[in-house]
Amino acid sequence: MKILEKNSKAFKEWAIVVDALGKGRQILIFRKGGIHEGIGGFEVEEREFFLFPTYEHQNKEELIPEVHPRLEEIITHQPKDGQAHLNFYASIQAVYKITDIDRLYELEGHHVWTRSLVEERFNWGKEKGLFVFALRVFRLPEEIITPYQQEYGGCKSWLSFQQSYSTEGTPVLSNPAFHEKLRAVQRILQ
Repeated sequence: MKILEKNSKAFKEWAIVVDALGKGRQILIFRKGGIHEGIGGFEVEEREFFLFPTYEHQNKEELIPEVHPRLEEIITHQPKDGQAHLNFYASIQAVYKITDIDRLYELEGHHVWTRSLVEERFNWGKEKGLFVFALRVFRLPEEIITPYQQEYGGCKSWLSFQQSYSTEGTPVLSNPAFHEKLRAVQRILQ
């Protein structure tokens, strides 16, 4: 459940994943940590945040075939106006640190990544594992358009805007649909 009425925090994620979250196709995001996450690696800094779509590094070979046409649309229509475009707000409902790759394999069908990408991210770096977030996602009533700042770039997960924005939004999934997806994930990960 959302608590904050306004927020200035955002989480960077591939635009195709933000799209899948915004359509209710998935409720999960995975994170190992970017190369600029700092000495301690990735940390869950915020429990609520705007979803900040990124367009770098998206590769259809790393995504399930069903989303390839949508990826092409997203790439073709990505904003080219030097602005950040935000349409979704999210609240973390559960966080899991997974160190057993087989548990991640069981999540196939619950996300748009291929098995090979899951394996690559799981095995990257010194420690094997991935964080998995279960999110409740809300569609904003109006797109937020804010100037893109240089500090938004780079391989980092979290960023802060220069001002706070309203978090008002409508859940992309009904309560029953969301809880059904959440229970399915919890059965695998708990």
